[in-house]
Amino acid sequence: MVFGKVEGWAGTDYLRRDLLIPLLWGLPLALFIGVFGALFTSLISLILAAASAWLGGWVDFVVQHATEANLILPVLAVGVLLYSYYNLSLWLIIGIIILANVLGSSTKVMRAAFLQEKQAGYVEAAKSYGASDWRIIRHYLVPRIMPVIIPQIVMLIPGFIFLEATLAIFTIYDTRYPTWGRIIYSALHNGALYGSQFWVLEPITLMLLTGLAFVLISFGLNHVLAPHLQSD
Repeated sequence: MVFGKVEGWAGTDYLRRDLLIPLLWGLPLALFIGVFGALFTSLISLILAAASAWLGGWVDFVVQHATEANLILPVLAVGVLLYSYYNLSLWLIIGIIILANVLGSSTKVMRAAFLQEKQAGYVEAAKSYGASDWRIIRHYLVPRIMPVIIPQIVMLIPGFIFLEATLAIFTIYDTRYPTWGRIIYSALHNGALYGSQFWVLEPITLMLLTGLAFVLISFGLNHVLAPHLQSD
């Protein structure tokens, strides 16, 4: 409180509330959504990719065609439509979108890595002494493709952070949590673009910086863990 006015390091909203507090609270919430979504998506994608590459046949056919069909599916639009017709909660909508993202580019990348390792000599050696399919996949194939999986997981995190903000713009948010998306929604619906642009720019800037940080981390991990994939 300065001379009867509320002042904040990040400015104030239309109710004169300091924006710094919700901006700081938005960081762990954004990281939770991003990390949970990336880990769950990658885990299910790993299982599908392993089954597709190892079993082949109709399993590979189904996974491949389901992935290709899902890549052209407007997942965000489907989530918004489900909310409009059935009034589902934010977390259920995010869960549905996460499940839809399971059959995405990550599955194709992991499947390609599994197929490459499947041809290695140590796989034939493991089969010759009677190792089960599950043991070969868990103890030999998965550790070998971890340098491919880890950067993929990190790269997925920003997408889920941006997803929450996009859903909030469509009024799909949880009123109990001050997420960055909810801050943007409140700003856009209270005239922030007409004199208080910082109200919109601050959460967007934090989102972009967070996304850039994870992208750089992913590139760094890819360079360290899989140097053979780097071009000369």
